[in-house]
Amino acid sequence: MTYFFGIDPGEHIGFVAGTPQGEKLVLDTVSIPFWNDEQLYGWMKDYIRDSSTDGGDFIIVCEDYIIDPRPKDRGGSGYNHQWDRGITLRQIGALRLLCEMKYWKLVLQPNFRKPAGYGYMGKKYVKGAKGQHTLDALAHLMFYGVEHKLWAPTIQEMAPERPVPKADSRPKRRVVSVPVWRKPRTP
Repeated sequence: MTYFFGIDPGEHIGFVAGTPQGEKLVLDTVSIPFWNDEQLYGWMKDYIRDSSTDGGDFIIVCEDYIIDPRPKDRGGSGYNHQWDRGITLRQIGALRLLCEMKYWKLVLQPNFRKPAGYGYMGKKYVKGAKGQHTLDALAHLMFYGVEHKLWAPTIQEMAPERPVPKADSRPKRRVVSVPVWRKPRTP
């Protein structure tokens, strides 16, 4: 079985992990709201120590970091990288080392793949939205999976769980991923 990780690196790190089951991607780990450096490097240390993952089918899909010196009004980042620690570049380098050591596949995606990934999730991409790091990581993972025909584009629907009758409780809800071509249920 192949295990997938989606990572949006930076000061605030988005992280998701899961496995495909049929036409769906089932997520096991979701960083809510996001991770910091210590959490990412701690995760990497755990996998470096775990010898059972050597040569396993693991794929890390990570947003690449490309320096664009153009001003913001011309589509660039407008950031000149003077006196910068390069946190994102360090994280990508550490991920490359992990993948080299464990014989995993590292896929670096440019940031312009994100809007399509959001579309595959059935969500609208808002450029510059704050606190969306985990969704960005999932968008990169969705783009990779759909483009390689590993799972179908999905939308999130709210499906009622089996309600347990209680006098003062409302029915609980869970998030279910369904293929786009199937009309979602309404609770």
